[in-house]
Amino acid sequence: MELSTHPCGSWKEMRDLVGGDTFFAFIFAYAQEFARQIATADDFFALLENYSQADITPLPPNMG
Repeated sequence: MELSTHPCGSWKEMRDLVGGDTFFAFIFAYAQEFARQIATADDFFALLENYSQADITPLPPNMG
């Protein structure tokens, strides 16, 4: 089974791609920045790109 077929697989793929420390720093920043508001997918990926130098294009479009 591919990771992206599992409900949490996309999150694991993202963590593996950017690294654990970067992943958790990004998630914390995302929660802080978008608290009490609706964020778009563009907001999500724009912030992720600020936290990681990794090529995030392999990530599925819906993080599901």
